[in-house]
Amino acid sequence: ADEIRATHVQRFLSYVIETHSASTAANRYRSLRQLFRYLAELCREDPEEPGIIPHSPMVSMRPPKVGKRVVPVMDLADVKLMVKMCANGGGRFEDIRDNAILRIFFETGVRLEEQATMTLEAMDLKTRRIKVLGKGDKERWVKIGPKTALAVSRYLRAREGFVTDLRERLAHSPVVRDGGRIIGEALWVGFKGT
Repeated sequence: ADEIRATHVQRFLSYVIETHSASTAANRYRSLRQLFRYLAELCREDPEEPGIIPHSPMVSMRPPKVGKRVVPVMDLADVKLMVKMCANGGGRFEDIRDNAILRIFFETGVRLEEQATMTLEAMDLKTRRIKVLGKGDKERWVKIGPKTALAVSRYLRAREGFVTDLRERLAHSPVVRDGGRIIGEALWVGFKGT
């Protein structure tokens, strides 16, 4: 380990920046700095220990600069076009579902994980609010407008018919075994997608 020099670490971090990102390189930098600090501390405790370094090669190094990443934003015309395409889908279940999903995303700005974990109990369509479970298990309420509340209500009505129809179709399919329990991908695809 005493063969490792600052130039080796710098080359490694340059490689990480080229192949991944500056933020990944900054994470590697912090990990390596802690590792070399620990190894140097061990050497101070027992200088005769083989493989331990006398000092960290990173003492005079600075972490890689990480710039702020600008997140691209969709053009308002594109957002309107996406919602319009779903709204004009001819009443197909998927279009009704997608319309509600897109409207919630665009109107509230919730994260994907927050929307994916929304429950029926979390939706109060009378007051047009949805309880969201965010990062760190923090709950918050987000407001939705009347058009989004209508889209969600329409989706919930369509979902009842879709789930009933799906259960009926699966009851006569070869994926049902063990006393009527639904097995395999059918349950995941059928119910997770709704």
